[in-house]
Amino acid sequence: MSYSKEAVTRTLAGEGIAIVNGAEVKVCKGADYPEGKLDPWLMEILKRKNKLDEKGDSPGVDIAALTGVDIGKLISGEEDPAQLMLVLRHLQEKVNLNADNEDSINLCEGEIEVTYEDRVFYRNTNRLWRYQRTNMDTQKAHPCYIHFHGGGWFTGSPQGRDNMLKYIAEKSDAVIFDFDYSLAPEHRFPEAFNECYEVIKYIYDHAQQFRIDPKRIAVGGGSAGANLTAGLTLRAKHEGRNELIALQILINPPLLWTDDHPDGFIWSIDQFPVTEGGESFFGKQTDRATDWTLRLMAQNYMGKEPLSNIYFSPMLADDLSGLPPALVVTAELDGLRLEAEHYAGQLKKAGVPVKACRYSGTNHDSLAYFGHFPAGEACAIEIVNELTKM
Repeated sequence: MSYSKEAVTRTLAGEGIAIVNGAEVKVCKGADYPEGKLDPWLMEILKRKNKLDEKGDSPGVDIAALTGVDIGKLISGEEDPAQLMLVLRHLQEKVNLNADNEDSINLCEGEIEVTYEDRVFYRNTNRLWRYQRTNMDTQKAHPCYIHFHGGGWFTGSPQGRDNMLKYIAEKSDAVIFDFDYSLAPEHRFPEAFNECYEVIKYIYDHAQQFRIDPKRIAVGGGSAGANLTAGLTLRAKHEGRNELIALQILINPPLLWTDDHPDGFIWSIDQFPVTEGGESFFGKQTDRATDWTLRLMAQNYMGKEPLSNIYFSPMLADDLSGLPPALVVTAELDGLRLEAEHYAGQLKKAGVPVKACRYSGTNHDSLAYFGHFPAGEACAIEIVNELTKM
């Protein structure tokens, strides 16, 4: 089921504004469907991939049966989560190797040049991918977007074929970087965090070489990449390097990992209405404080470091003033939505310019299907618009 440009236009216009912790959150959808219902285009692609039945229910995954790991011992702390994470990463890599690469669609009209370099950042050799228009004007300085991928800090690896990044590179005439940072448990905090910071400084210092404007460097990503981004903006501020980052892009970010909440923040399942059809799928949103899978990922990444570290739980930072302007993107059917939108309000109260967009009918992983549903393209256009006006 293909979507129309009119659906994208409607999504960009928004259906209304939700006020969350003082922030205006634009609520966006490309068609008429009930609150709490999966986007019909997204439903279609997920059905084709056998992830949902006709009602929209998800069959779920028996992680214990799939991995052979004793989940009870992991939850109780008797076993290190590293064992589970390594097994899950291996399974994910096997899926990626056998995939037909049709999860997302290339919407570019022209050719995008994709290159990479392997360099030592912090203390590990990692790959830095670069996307730019093949016919890009090399006589002028372009905006830049440094992207950090998701994957719970334990999986995920850029392969130079991200169709959403290609689209953003073409439409914004920007130079896009995608960094393959080191993963936990082999490399726990602060290794990936330090590597990403070194990447930002490297690109800033070599702006002329890359034909980019050092005053127009955006940093962002989804999920774990958004968490890294939020922490990195705080670090740049604390080190007096605010000039490094002109814009932060936070897509479905996890931002709070302790039972201590900032003023006014409450996680409530009541904020996730369940509609007829898809009850089991939509009823699985959980507070990250009680979601054992999220907690295991966090513990696997942080190791012995406290989860209250403000570079990992930025919502606990005492002072958010002076941070770069933010684009905060959330998914209606994502349990992380509440903290992300609350953080948008925290930023606004601290005097940080914020634009927040909530995409109705989408879940945490929806952007993996870029090109299949209007919200994916609309989200990319929002990023393009922010890059071009930096």
